[in-house]
Amino acid sequence: MNTPTAISLDAYIRSVAACLAPGGSKQFIGRQNLLPLFRLAVPDLIQVNNDYFTKDEAIVRLTYLLNFEGLAAELDWRTKDGQLEELIVDDTHRQKLAAMTAYSDAANQRDTVLNTYVRSLAAGFALTDHGQFIGRKKLIPLCSKFLPDYVTFEESGFSLSRVEIVTQLTFLLDNGLAAELDWRARDWELEELIKYPSHRQYSIAAQEATTAGIPLRNSAIETYAKSLAAAFALGVNGQFIGRRKLVPLCDKFLPDRVNLENGYSCSKGEILSSLTTMLNCGAGGLAADLDARAKDGRLDDLIKYPSHRQKLEVAKKLAVEEAIRRQTVDKNSSVASERTPTPSVALSNTTASSTTPSEPTKEGTPTSSVALSNTTAPSPTPSEPNKSCLDTALPFDIQHAILPTLQCFLEEGCHAYLSKHHPQVLLAKGWSMPESAELNLYAQEIQPLLPAATGPRFKSLSVIRHTAVHRIPVSSTRLLELIDDAAHACGYLATSGAYSSVCGNPQQAVMAEKVLTLKEEVLKWMEKRAEDGQKQEKMKQKITSLMDTKRNIEMEIARLTALMEDKRYIEMEIAGLEAQIANNGEEERKAIRNFKVDVKRALLSDVPDLVDQKELRTGVLQQSLRKPQEDEWEGW
Repeated sequence: MNTPTAISLDAYIRSVAACLAPGGSKQFIGRQNLLPLFRLAVPDLIQVNNDYFTKDEAIVRLTYLLNFEGLAAELDWRTKDGQLEELIVDDTHRQKLAAMTAYSDAANQRDTVLNTYVRSLAAGFALTDHGQFIGRKKLIPLCSKFLPDYVTFEESGFSLSRVEIVTQLTFLLDNGLAAELDWRARDWELEELIKYPSHRQYSIAAQEATTAGIPLRNSAIETYAKSLAAAFALGVNGQFIGRRKLVPLCDKFLPDRVNLENGYSCSKGEILSSLTTMLNCGAGGLAADLDARAKDGRLDDLIKYPSHRQKLEVAKKLAVEEAIRRQTVDKNSSVASERTPTPSVALSNTTASSTTPSEPTKEGTPTSSVALSNTTAPSPTPSEPNKSCLDTALPFDIQHAILPTLQCFLEEGCHAYLSKHHPQVLLAKGWSMPESAELNLYAQEIQPLLPAATGPRFKSLSVIRHTAVHRIPVSSTRLLELIDDAAHACGYLATSGAYSSVCGNPQQAVMAEKVLTLKEEVLKWMEKRAEDGQKQEKMKQKITSLMDTKRNIEMEIARLTALMEDKRYIEMEIAGLEAQIANNGEEERKAIRNFKVDVKRALLSDVPDLVDQKELRTGVLQQSLRKPQEDEWEGW
């Protein structure tokens, strides 16, 4: 092998590596592929500057250059910039580099033609009659049937087999082409991928069929959306749950893709968009229709799918159970009120006091013999919550359920009081039922008639009404204060007038008991909420501890990985040093052999001067004494 005389082993290795480095798309083939090619390219014995090196020595040196001298990075950027020829030191290597570059360019051009044809073929067959992506499972067999055994491209001169095209199509579909075809089919942008007339003809036929089926598909989407809305429209109270709650429920139920009637399919987003549009159509929209159907029990007419019908049946059962439960509660409360002749009214911060004779008022109605502002019959009060429970705010839906209930209780109590003691006020105002007037209007009429109603607790009735009507969030402490004020107001109404008359009609006292029961339930809820908050806090602390442990483990893994990488490089460096040591040992053994030859030559020729190296190292002497016999040296 002819090589220049003024190069080193490293320059020779770099030259060979440079001619083997080019890969596809002007990329470096990588050190893992370069080493096997280098082993095949170099001979077993390499001569550089009259020195001989074995193939193993060259491979060890190449490994060292790639890993520790930056040769891999240099080959990478030189391959991208086309500057590999600067490393070539031999004409043979330069010819190999030109051949590798030409082969790489041809392979790149062939890959470009193959990818373009495959993408065009897939785009031509990707659209179904319903305007949807056909799917990778159906696309591959369809393209395989369309393809001939070989496809020839006249412009470039390449020829591709059907197996090669189908293999590349499968690879591209698994690496993003399927998703691209899906969104291009929805956005009508498949035409941008089609580059061949035969593919375009099939795509045009599919688009024409899709255009004719768009109205049918939209109708199928609306039918599914209505059926889904009807399945989730019924609440526990037997009423329509409202469009604000309906859309999130449908979103949780829907999968990512939905199969519709007549073979159509659509995404979750299309169904939710159609459902939102129909719900926001005002009085004549889907929301009003669902409300009316929920009241009349006609939601079944909109159901078109079995899964939706099952969901509606479950909602109906829950509504029936809730109605039975409410009837049972109302019945038990009415029976308890009939069995209690003198219901106790719990009023906080009150004590018993002496009675005084009754005096007629301006209207002629006797006042109570009990001082209303400071005295009532004592009764047990619910246990007070701890401070942490009071500081915990209730969810707004719970507050909104409590305050309107208090408002209804107080309106019923005020109406019953006026109907019992001052019916002329109801006749003058035309209030025939408790719902005829709001709570603040009742309070304005009662305050002049009931002197005890001028206190701050009775005045908070207007606050209860204002907070309930305008949905104003309040703290848990303030909510309990409002409940206490409502209980006191019911107590005022229950102890007003002749006490015997109250016993005959204990409706106000029953309202007070209901208010106190409501307060007990609120306190229980707040205590449970506080316990849940403590549990959640403990769980958060545990999660934080586990995350810290996980982070420490990940850092330890990263440190161990770095140590393993250092170990690998050290082992490679040790291998390189051992190879150098072996090379040095070989040179030393060679020098010893030459010295033995010199000694033998001196003994046989009776030449005392052993330092005459020029005479002893002639080619003739080395040829004649290259293989001395061991038995000749044993005696010597």
